[in-house]
Amino acid sequence: MDDISRILPRTPGKRDSIAKFLAAGFPVETVIDVGVQYGTPELIDTLGDRRHILCEPIVEYHDSITRTYTARGVDFLLDARAASDSDGTAQIALSTTSDASTITHARLNDTDAPGQTLRAVETVTLSTLVEDLNLTGPFLLKIDVDGAEEMILKGAAPILSQCSGVVMEAHVESFFARCQHLVDAGLALFDIIDLCYYDNRLCQVDVFFINPAFAPDGAEKPISGAWDNSKWFDLIRHI
Repeated sequence: MDDISRILPRTPGKRDSIAKFLAAGFPVETVIDVGVQYGTPELIDTLGDRRHILCEPIVEYHDSITRTYTARGVDFLLDARAASDSDGTAQIALSTTSDASTITHARLNDTDAPGQTLRAVETVTLSTLVEDLNLTGPFLLKIDVDGAEEMILKGAAPILSQCSGVVMEAHVESFFARCQHLVDAGLALFDIIDLCYYDNRLCQVDVFFINPAFAPDGAEKPISGAWDNSKWFDLIRHI
């Protein structure tokens, strides 16, 4: 890969970013997808030949998930427990932004919001999940759970060192706190993707962190050190 191809503009989405991560040689044995809803097509498209552990406590999604992953020939296991910071039970608040029969959002332990339906669910830490299912890393961990990401990261702390990559939703107000969990675990920011704007203002993004411990020889390392003017001038000559 020449220097120019490394700095040309990227497509800021999961599919493109994961493809570049894999092309760089980062290993993934198992995908752990937390908050699946109807399915994660970007992970199916880029990692369809790996085993997928699908953590989705909303049973109304399970038939659709099963059909989608079966049709694509993905080796998957669907776990109905809600990932959290402890093993036990909790209340999950269900809400909708469409018709009353469709669940579009679910928040763990969010029991104070009006107009939501509460449901008891079993909870599990990701470290317990990995042990229970005897999962083999390195893992690609994806988390999208409408606000409970930090709780899940706390429960995943013992296994973050086994993750070659972590993709996680982060709202603007929680961006730095969520990223700090991953930085403290030794991971490095690789990409910011799937930018979402409300009223012309940035509301949320997905962050993609990589584990330098899994970087193969010759793979791109996290950017560090002094600014390299030559790369900047190469970039502006080619855009």
